[in-house]
Amino acid sequence: DESCIKTLDERIIEDPLFAVNRAERLLALFLLNLEKPGMEAGGATVPGGSDVDFLEDDHYRIMMPKDVVKPSSSTTVKTN
Repeated sequence: DESCIKTLDERIIEDPLFAVNRAERLLALFLLNLEKPGMEAGGATVPGGSDVDFLEDDHYRIMMPKDVVKPSSSTTVKTN
């Protein structure tokens, strides 16, 4: 439905904090679920790795479907 897309577009334009938070979460999802597993499977590395060290623990719990080890520590973040 085009009205949903229009509403999202308007919110992104009108609310810079929403736009920044959305972009941060989308980047984290990409890094955690696509880039990092793909790089590991291919045996490739990049400077700094593909770790998501810019999210708080509670954001990991919301975004990840299973327990993950936060890259900035050895703490396992429980998601369930």
